[in-house]
Amino acid sequence: MANKLRTSLHVGIEVDDRRPLTDAADAVEAVSEAARTSAPGLDALAEAQQRVAHESEAAQAALDKIELDALAADIDRVGLDRFADELERLAVEGGAMAPQFAQAARELRALQA
Repeated sequence: MANKLRTSLHVGIEVDDRRPLTDAADAVEAVSEAARTSAPGLDALAEAQQRVAHESEAAQAALDKIELDALAADIDRVGLDRFADELERLAVEGGAMAPQFAQAARELRALQA
């Protein structure tokens, strides 16, 4: 489909110095015609991209729910204290997420108080 779009959008524009206005009008007409002929293909491409985006969002939402359900099950299994301890341990290890781990541990401890 990409080759078809590329072919339909290819427009040869040659301007004759003796007739610049006529040639410019012809060039505009050629570009307009190329746009008209490629519009159905572009519409189909846009629709396909929207379908893929919606399917991707739905799949990500399902994965997020599974991950949250698994996290909740782990917290239930080990308890909030051990979960907060683990967050603090991760914060001490450092790394890019250390501040977030520390903040989460503080908030969890505050909720327990």
